[in-house]
Amino acid sequence: MGGYAAVAEPFEAALAALMHFAVAGERAALHSAGPGSFVPAFVDALALVQPEDMDLARVRRA
Repeated sequence: MGGYAAVAEPFEAALAALMHFAVAGERAALHSAGPGSFVPAFVDALALVQPEDMDLARVRRA
């Protein structure tokens, strides 16, 4: 979240960080067989998320 907090207001930074994690988590889940393989897949996916992957249409009000 720190990277986002450096360039955005707190709410937008938190939203962007959570969206980044959600996109990476979805991708990592597709390429893992369990918790042991999920963690490295998640770290790799975090590095591969691009700005265009973080579509605000994915956000819904709880």
